[in-house]
Amino acid sequence: MFLIDTSVWISVFRDKTGAVRQSLEAIINNESIFLSRFTQMELLQGCRDDREWTLLETYLQDQDYIEATADTWVIDAVTRNRTEANSNVPTKRMKKYEH
Repeated sequence: MFLIDTSVWISVFRDKTGAVRQSLEAIINNESIFLSRFTQMELLQGCRDDREWTLLETYLQDQDYIEATADTWVIDAVTRNRTEANSNVPTKRMKKYEH
C-alpha cells in the first residue's frame, strides 16, 4: 500500500513525457494507491482553470482515500518522532497508539 504525497502527484501531472508516471508505476509495482483528503484538496487548489478542475475532479472521484480519525494526528506525530534521531517522546506514550 502506498500513500502518495501531493508533491509526487504534481510531478506526475506536470511531466509531459510520461517518465515520472512510469517511474512511479515501477516503484508501486501494482500495489494499492491511496490519497489523503488533504492531497485531494491541495491538488484541486492548484487547478489553473475550469478545464483542469473538471479533469482532476473526475480523476480524483475514482481514487481510494485514507480517512483521518481522531488518533490520526497523534499517530503521525509518533511516527515522525520515531524517525527523528533524537526522539523526545517517551516510549510508553508511543505504544498507546501502535496498531
